[in-house]
Amino acid sequence: NARAYWVSRLGWWWYAGGLLVPTGLIVWGINDPEQSPPAKFSKWIGLTDLISSFTADFAKPSHDKLLPDWAHMPNVPHD
Repeated sequence: NARAYWVSRLGWWWYAGGLLVPTGLIVWGINDPEQSPPAKFSKWIGLTDLISSFTADFAKPSHDKLLPDWAHMPNVPHD
């Protein structure tokens, strides 16, 4: 019975250490990208630049002007 208790407790520590701690570090690095130690470490090893270069194509708009000039549209009533 005592062994089952410690095995169940070990499972909780496994989740706390393996899931909550890394998640907390990632959230801390995202919320404070300039001063937090996780963000500084990410910049130091080059992970920030790698992610930025990968996502730059997705984040960049496909057109310079995303909305048209409504005054030049023939089917839009003018005020």
